[in-house]
Amino acid sequence: MNNSGTKLEQLVTLIDRHTLERGGGPTAVSDFILFRDSAGQKRKGQLYQPFILFMVQGEKHLIIGGESYRFKPGDALTLFLPTSLEVERAELPEDEPYLMACLKVDLGRIAKLLLKLDTLTPPQPPLAGTNEKNKALGFHFAPMSDHLLDPVIRLLHTLDNPQDIAMLSDSIVDEIYYRLLCDDQVGFGSFRQHLEHRGQIQQIAHAVTFIQNNLDSVVSVEQLADVSNMSVSSFHRAFKDVVNMTPLQYAKALKLHRAQSLLQVGQTASEAGLAVGYNSPAQFSREYKRFFGVTPSAARVKIQ
Repeated sequence: MNNSGTKLEQLVTLIDRHTLERGGGPTAVSDFILFRDSAGQKRKGQLYQPFILFMVQGEKHLIIGGESYRFKPGDALTLFLPTSLEVERAELPEDEPYLMACLKVDLGRIAKLLLKLDTLTPPQPPLAGTNEKNKALGFHFAPMSDHLLDPVIRLLHTLDNPQDIAMLSDSIVDEIYYRLLCDDQVGFGSFRQHLEHRGQIQQIAHAVTFIQNNLDSVVSVEQLADVSNMSVSSFHRAFKDVVNMTPLQYAKALKLHRAQSLLQVGQTASEAGLAVGYNSPAQFSREYKRFFGVTPSAARVKIQ
């Protein structure tokens, strides 16, 4: 039986209780975050960090790499790299807000589990017809089975007791990764197929880190291929396989998201544009508006 209503109700109750007073945010479990918000949001670009996102209440409309997804209760979305996507959501009642649990992705930790798992059960071909949308290697989207819901519930229960967190949380997180790797019932076997390409993902991660560290400069595909230790043609193809965007499209998205963050802390449009490598304010304003739907100056006024 998949997506047990009772188990989802347990998740709703637990996340609601732990976020009711102070809202969402980091928990006492390392790299485990709870999200709570009832506000609606018009379609706009956002930058999501590498996380496994468990949707518990509410529904979001996501556009990732040109593909459209309904992110609804009982779904899990795994992002292996910082991902530029578009998000849209309706406003919800205060007493029935969006609720989500988020676990930061640790590729090294998953790789250790995968190596051990490969010695026990060699990977199988993915089930026909499952998760056909998961074309890009940089993310994975599928419903949660009861096998996965159970450890997420237990991880939330540890938040009631610091000793439980210290003694149990690490093993429960490993179990969550294990369930993601093994559960073929609803197509999560393809998650394991994604991780079989972890070498390719890690190579592209070097390019992503280089882009993040050089947001104030113009980066070339040749530079990115070099830091990834790949030929230009192989790198370009691999990058699009992982991220579902070209390297330069991705670099531009990261730059504009960084500029948005700078506007939010009070920098002027000119300062924010210059900080992410735009020497022409007009070009920065044009590309920011094309990406976010408003000019940087208008965004700054709205934020203030």
